[in-house]
Amino acid sequence: MPTLRATAVVFDLGGVLIEWDPRRLYRQLFDDAAAMESFLSEVCTPAWNARLDAGRPWPEAIESLASEFPAQRDLILAYDTRWEEMLGGAIEGTVQILAELRELTPLPVAAVIDTHHHFDHTYGNHEFRPAPIWGHLRCAARIQHMLDDAQAHAQNLLEIAEEYPRVASEIGGVTVDPPDQVVDDAGTEIVVGGRRLELRWLGRGHTDNDLVIRVPDAGVIFAGDLLENGAPPWTGDGYPLDWPVTVEGILALAVESGPAAVVPGHGAVGDRRFVERSLAELQAIATLARRVAAGELGIADAIGAAPWPAGPATETIERALAQLRGELD
Repeated sequence: MPTLRATAVVFDLGGVLIEWDPRRLYRQLFDDAAAMESFLSEVCTPAWNARLDAGRPWPEAIESLASEFPAQRDLILAYDTRWEEMLGGAIEGTVQILAELRELTPLPVAAVIDTHHHFDHTYGNHEFRPAPIWGHLRCAARIQHMLDDAQAHAQNLLEIAEEYPRVASEIGGVTVDPPDQVVDDAGTEIVVGGRRLELRWLGRGHTDNDLVIRVPDAGVIFAGDLLENGAPPWTGDGYPLDWPVTVEGILALAVESGPAAVVPGHGAVGDRRFVERSLAELQAIATLARRVAAGELGIADAIGAAPWPAGPATETIERALAQLRGELD
């Protein structure tokens, strides 16, 4: 058999290179926005659409759904016959990624690793199939929940749109796709293109499912959102009391790797000193929270003494106090 060489990476169009959102069409067909959302979460659901993306024949899928919901037949048929009305303009970020990939290599993506479950790190998963997608088992479970519970998925999209309105038009048509290769707390190693990658779970921090990726022969560590350069990390799903110990693990890897490049989830690439500064800030926040819980310090004074601005300091100290009360376990 001749050796085949891939010469292109092919992306799906809708929701990848071009904005795709069924609401563009169904706003024309519904007078009531709530009824439209109900239709898209209970009839033409994200999970149903995902099966189409996976290769289920359109005629079969449309007819099966129309038989299940005969009163909605015309609306279901429109999903097929008027699909082009769901499209918008180009998604510049993905177009840029595609261009950069083509500059780097003509070969297809060999693997995708989700450092944790948050949308800004996983909502592009489906566009890299058939590549295997790796993630912590709790990351996979959280994303799978979005597929299993259409209402939860719709609520998640609403919350994202409210907090990040600039991406609202891009996320509505995303196909949620959980990792199919899972890693437990013991971690694992994989080989991609002859290069060994270590996938480590070092403890709770930004979430309960953060993976750290080390490339030993390159001296590179990918820290995900356990570290952020230039701003405090988001701590809304975090474990502030565990976080410093987890970052101590990253620091140990950086020391072991020699002059390491440490890639944060957001911000510029750092080094060992960047990890040390981040660790000191996280330790200070945890110490302040413990002092508040012990009655040694008022929360306002703790916020004022924190190494971060008042907003993220308040959120993190309050989250740490909830953890001390046992509310996060």
